[in-house]
Amino acid sequence: MGHYTFVLGNAFGQLLPSIGSVYEVAEGEDLIQITSSVYPSYGGAPVFDSSGRVMGMVWAAPLFPHGGSSLQPVSDQPTSVFVIPINRARRVATHLIESGHMTYGWLGVEVDRESHPVLVTRVAKDGPAWRSGIRPGDHIVTYNGLPVAGPYHLERLVMETAPGDSVPIRVRRESITMSTQALVSGRESGSPVTHPNGQLVGMGVSPAEQELFQKIQTLERELGRLRTLTQKSP
Repeated sequence: MGHYTFVLGNAFGQLLPSIGSVYEVAEGEDLIQITSSVYPSYGGAPVFDSSGRVMGMVWAAPLFPHGGSSLQPVSDQPTSVFVIPINRARRVATHLIESGHMTYGWLGVEVDRESHPVLVTRVAKDGPAWRSGIRPGDHIVTYNGLPVAGPYHLERLVMETAPGDSVPIRVRRESITMSTQALVSGRESGSPVTHPNGQLVGMGVSPAEQELFQKIQTLERELGRLRTLTQKSP
């Protein structure tokens, strides 16, 4: 935190840079929060670190006030901007280029959002977790050898698991800690990710990845338009 950032945004065709700093790294949600004076059209803009390396792309920037212009900053003061880390953007882009869609790992458990270690509240019958012996009331301690920091961290770990992989999981049941193996299934983007009473871990694409997919599609359309204009030029 505190490192300088450089956002190269676009407002009506004008390249408008903005200097800011890293405010928080939300590891469990795989997002970086920076403070910077931004424009409403900065969604999808590249974010650079102080060494000039791309550290991510803008996911969410504040909307301009009612009646404001997208050529004006949202505020003269720095505001919070959420950034998708570059390693996550690359992973999603690679999958989209190769197959045109995203497939995520699915474990088939519902968990308590506030628990730590993560408490399982429901298990999908005949799902990967059920077949591995995980039951409601179990606490998931580690996943694929990594300590689970919380519900969102578990969701990200499961979603990043390739369907068909067998993953070691350690769970605590009352006072006993057990080890098991779960054969992770797959769900394509667009499947439900949440449930009114909890969270269905690894059920589909997160809002951040949906937004990223839309940004990439917009970029592809713009590149296609520019290629067409270039080909028509004398």
